[in-house]
Amino acid sequence: MNDASQQSPWYRMPMVWMLILIPASSVVMGIVMIWLAITNDDGLVVDDYYRKGKTINKVLKRDVAAVNYGLEADIQFDYELHQVTMKLTAGTGFDRPDRVVIHFFNATRTGLDKTGVFTHSGSSLYTASFPELNHGRWYIQVEANNWRLLGSLSVPDNSKIHIRAIE
Repeated sequence: MNDASQQSPWYRMPMVWMLILIPASSVVMGIVMIWLAITNDDGLVVDDYYRKGKTINKVLKRDVAAVNYGLEADIQFDYELHQVTMKLTAGTGFDRPDRVVIHFFNATRTGLDKTGVFTHSGSSLYTASFPELNHGRWYIQVEANNWRLLGSLSVPDNSKIHIRAIE
């Protein structure tokens, strides 16, 4: 017998498969990364930063108005019934609006943001229904007319939060 007949075929050599595995794993990981990029929404980037920057003064005026009114909100969440109740307290001279909007901004994904509308249900109480919120951190903005209040919420850990106007 000669040496050529005793040599095993190439596909039985482990070193060949080791060399094939490296580029094959790169191809598989490339396909996985393309799939992740296509299926996940990154959210939009604002294209006109200058115009957005000019509107910041209007937004800050709303915060100052909330401070001047002495606004505070005690908000209670019922996650099972998707109901939220807010007790809005303010100083003298504050005209209570009939409608107050509440925005839920997801801390990481803008595509998950939600909005609800409070209706005045007597004296300082407001009620609203809100959509189901994913677990995690949410930023809350309560607004009406010329003021706004900002706060944060951890779902499902917080069922009550207190928001106070600050400069």
